[in-house]
Amino acid sequence: MQSQAEARSGGTGSRIRRVLLAGLRISPWVIFGPITGAMSEAAALSFRKGRPWLGVFYVVLNVSVLLALPLLTAAIAHRL
Repeated sequence: MQSQAEARSGGTGSRIRRVLLAGLRISPWVIFGPITGAMSEAAALSFRKGRPWLGVFYVVLNVSVLLALPLLTAAIAHRL
C-alpha cells in the first residue's frame, strides 16, 4: 500500500527514476573531476538545448584541458 507522499510523487518508480537521473547528472563530475566534469555537463546541456556550436566549443575545450594537464605535469617533472 502506498503512502500519501508516494501517491503524490508518482510512487516508488518515480523516486527511483529521479535518483538515477541525479546519478547520471553527477557522473561526469565524479569521473572527470570538477573542471572537465563541468564542461562535459555543459556540452551535454548545450546539445540538448539545440546549441551545437556551443556544445562543440565545450567538447574542444574539454579535450584541450584533458591533453594539457598531463603534458604540463610532464614538463614540470622534467625540469625538476
